[in-house]
Amino acid sequence: MGQRIKTIHLSIAIFFVSWSVQSQILVKTDALGFTYELYENVLIKQESPPFPQFQFGLLNFGIPTSIDLTNPLRPFVFCKDQGCIVFLDNELNQAGSPFYLNSNNNVQITACCGSKGNAFWIYDHLNRQLQLL
Repeated sequence: MGQRIKTIHLSIAIFFVSWSVQSQILVKTDALGFTYELYENVLIKQESPPFPQFQFGLLNFGIPTSIDLTNPLRPFVFCKDQGCIVFLDNELNQAGSPFYLNSNNNVQITACCGSKGNAFWIYDHLNRQLQLL
C-alpha cells in the first residue's frame, strides 16, 4: 500500500513538472514585484514562487502570445491567433469584453504592447506598419 502511494505521488509530480515545462510561454515581473507566468491556457500572478496568488483561464481566447505589464494595475494579454487583447484588473479578473484587432480584413496584427497614456502599439504584418492606438 505504501509503495503504491509513493508511485502515485511520483506520477503526479512528473505530470505537473512535464506540463509546466512544455506549456510555459513566458515569465515576467511587473514594477510592483509580482511575477506573472503565462502558459498556453492560464495566466498566474504570484508574489512568492510556490504560492499562486491569482490566476485567469485563457482557453476562450486561443494561445496567448504575450502579456503587457506597462500598467501593473491593468495588465493585458495579446492572443495573436485571434488578434484579440484581453484586459485584466490587478486580481486577474477580466475587465470588459476582449478587443478584437483583426476585425478589419485589411489588417493582420501580429504584435501588441502598451504605451503611456492608455494607448498601445500594434504591428500590422500585412501592411508592415507600426501604429499607435
